[in-house]
Amino acid sequence: EEILYPSKAFSRLDTFEAINLEDADKLYGQRDYTGAYAAYKAYSFEFAKSPALPYVLLRMGRCLHQLGKRNAAIKGYQDVVDYFPDDVRYAAASLFYIGQCHQQNGDVAKQTAVWARMVKDDDYVAEPNSGSALVHLAGAMDQLEKFEEATEYRWRTAVNFVQSNEHAARAARDAVIYH
Repeated sequence: EEILYPSKAFSRLDTFEAINLEDADKLYGQRDYTGAYAAYKAYSFEFAKSPALPYVLLRMGRCLHQLGKRNAAIKGYQDVVDYFPDDVRYAAASLFYIGQCHQQNGDVAKQTAVWARMVKDDDYVAEPNSGSALVHLAGAMDQLEKFEEATEYRWRTAVNFVQSNEHAARAARDAVIYH
């Protein structure tokens, strides 16, 4: 699921910030990723100190990703991780999408490395996308014949993501039962 800017935080934005962010989000919702990217980019210049900046940078990366510009998207996502690592929601999502870009580029080793980094962080691993990363990592451990680690990843996923990522929890649970 797409990460949205929380309505409570949105209500605290300056009126002009809120209008510009809402316009960019509308373009994104209409799948006009080129227009949305331009609107988010303009927002990042005009409101460089906005509390919504990590979200805006994530969305810029998402626009590039949706446009098939995965290498540029990786750089955009990396900006979120580098400059806003404590904004867990956006940084964790950025790491997930970086891994997804690597997978789509055919580089599963980089995908695995990025997602392993994501799930090693106690805060990042609590985010919903981490469940999907854990399922992938369990499969990677299976290929390396590290079945105990694979089972540990699956167990964590099955228990911790029942509410927030049902698909990953179900896949992990089925694999644990099979094992």
